[in-house]
Amino acid sequence: MSNQWLAHSARRKGELTIPVQPYGTHLHNTLQMRAQPALEAMLPFYSGKRARIPDRLRTALSWALRFHDLGKLADENQAVLRDVTGDSLTYPHESAGALHCLEHAQTAAAFAIHSHHQGLTNASAEREQYDFQLEGEPCRPFIREGEYTKTAELLPLLLLRHREALAGAPDEFPSTPVQVLQWQAQDLPKHDFCTLEMRLLLSLLVDADHGDTAHHYRQEISVHAPKPRWAERLQKLEDYIAGLGKDKYGRSTPSVRDPLRSAVYRDCFECDPVVPLYACDAPVGSGKTTAVMAYLLQTAIKLNLRRIFVVLPYTNIIQQSVDVYRKALVLPGEDPEQIVAENHHVAEFSSLEARGLTTLWQAPIVVTTAVQFFETLAANATGRLRKLHALPGSAVFIDEAHAAMPLHLWPSMWNRLQELSKRWSCRFVLGSGSLPRFWENVRLFDPPPPPPPAMLQPATMEMGVKGEQGRVVFHSKPEPQTLLSLVDWLKKLPGARLVVMNTLQSAGALARKLAEQGVWTLHLSTALTPAHRERVLREARELLDPEHKPDSGWVMVATSCIEAGVDISFDIALRERSSVSSLIQISGRVNRNGNGSEAEVWDFTASDPLFTNNPSLDAARTVVERAFKTGLFECSAGDAMTVAVEEEWKRKPDPDKVETLSNGEYNWEFAAVAEMSRLIDDDSVTAVVDPALIARLNARERVRHTELIRGSVSLRKAVADKISLGKLDAFRDDRLYVWPENQY
Repeated sequence: MSNQWLAHSARRKGELTIPVQPYGTHLHNTLQMRAQPALEAMLPFYSGKRARIPDRLRTALSWALRFHDLGKLADENQAVLRDVTGDSLTYPHESAGALHCLEHAQTAAAFAIHSHHQGLTNASAEREQYDFQLEGEPCRPFIREGEYTKTAELLPLLLLRHREALAGAPDEFPSTPVQVLQWQAQDLPKHDFCTLEMRLLLSLLVDADHGDTAHHYRQEISVHAPKPRWAERLQKLEDYIAGLGKDKYGRSTPSVRDPLRSAVYRDCFECDPVVPLYACDAPVGSGKTTAVMAYLLQTAIKLNLRRIFVVLPYTNIIQQSVDVYRKALVLPGEDPEQIVAENHHVAEFSSLEARGLTTLWQAPIVVTTAVQFFETLAANATGRLRKLHALPGSAVFIDEAHAAMPLHLWPSMWNRLQELSKRWSCRFVLGSGSLPRFWENVRLFDPPPPPPPAMLQPATMEMGVKGEQGRVVFHSKPEPQTLLSLVDWLKKLPGARLVVMNTLQSAGALARKLAEQGVWTLHLSTALTPAHRERVLREARELLDPEHKPDSGWVMVATSCIEAGVDISFDIALRERSSVSSLIQISGRVNRNGNGSEAEVWDFTASDPLFTNNPSLDAARTVVERAFKTGLFECSAGDAMTVAVEEEWKRKPDPDKVETLSNGEYNWEFAAVAEMSRLIDDDSVTAVVDPALIARLNARERVRHTELIRGSVSLRKAVADKISLGKLDAFRDDRLYVWPENQY
């Protein structure tokens, strides 16, 4: 009898037919093989004050896993599952498990089952169902009107088949309903969990369910997370740092920044791991990348943490950081990709065919984007939430924090960071070469939170400020630049020139015109795949090498993706007017080591039919104009940024967004909060570019998610639809596209 009832149908994969998966097998795998180990790995890091939370999570997850597919046992669904067409189930299978759990007052489990495909819903929608119920409508929270009557009638038969499918295994859960409670708003699991724990519960359920399904259909490559080995990695880091500052013959190559780098490393290394959140405002070229990693490793050792995250605002600096960390942290005999994972852009899929391509957080060290990290913290969708349970017990470095997200999101995200540190043993560092003290802004934070302690000692900070004096000088060109006047200006400037435009179209038009006029030009933007961006940056670094520098000079045309964190140093930089932050950041891409005389950074405005405008920058551009009039760029970077942030918020105040987001989280409006918490307004999708990768995917070969990311680009869904990008033949996912050959 245990094989009579099915969880998944047979599928054809090329010439191979993958057999059916019995219902009992799927339940065993999700509970025993996946969710339970994942939960027990997470729970030791619970550090909240409510001691019963771990047991309640165990109970809720056990109920949710046992009954999440209960509705699949209905006759009409079994008929579909016994076919090989891959058709969708006709009866919504999550309703039965949700109703069974609800009847036994297991509200958290019912909510999770209800959400394990569609994502967490708004609590107001479930309250509305309760109101309908009081008016006599045949519905319940988590079960809609058209589903309730049928589900209530089917439930006894489905539970009988459920026990048969378990083949006599003991079932400690009652099959007859207790006294049905009148469902109220307060009957949400709020008295048990906060919103974070509700998201963690769904994360565990979805990862077990989707992961086992993808594994059964041979779409997901099983990866066993390597051991952290933090102490060994710290020693390897120190050996790596000791070898820096030497040429290929092992001879020392002193730099004027060496004393600052040593002081920054020492200060970070000695920071107390008990502190939940630090601020690290270290100037460019001060070794912040490795210094903060030393702190993270020390903290991971002392607190026995599971993972280290490095969160970056732009995808193109991920590979740069990954290269450093793999050289500095990977031990002999290890696979670098399994130790330091690189997540360039969002690749999260919930469709059955594409689940195996979803990005997960499994490696000891994860380098990811701010979009993926912070939107996961506020997510309701299953594809994105699937990896959240990997975060408790982690040390997190949010680098270039000034560019991490729009200002109005910081209060809600700040609360999430505090919650993760207080309840789940996480530690955070906010880092930047120009970190604004946005937590002091009373328009954003009311009341302002306690300021995070600085990682760097006052003497080190003073050394950094002195080192920045005389490195760059800021200018503003008063005349608006057309495409031709900008090209003429660039042609007259000497050396290696960097120019940053506000939009992809503007950057493309300028790069094309420069190349047409015989100027040696490189182009960098997020319209390129990660693999191609790496190739452009490698060529740029070679051209910046004195041994390979062209006599006539050359130009890099880029978008904002180059301005934060890229370890590259030009002779001069031009920035289309954007924000004070952008100008300060682009100054870190010229005269980076401060070994020469002052380098110029130019602000300019652009006006041409081939240039496109970004109206969202209007308020910030006004602040830039004011900054030149008031001498703001003569202040330290951190002070200038703090003033600029306050001025920008004055000109573009949006207090309603802050309050609405806070109220939404408090009231469990999961879908609304996820929508409001998007760091990028446009809905992004993945478009595969690499022809060889497209062929492998269409042949249903197993592909690692890292291969998918490196061979694809992320773009707005509206753009993908406008230019009529196709879909992969082997996949039915509305977030996975393919770029036609020869058109990329």
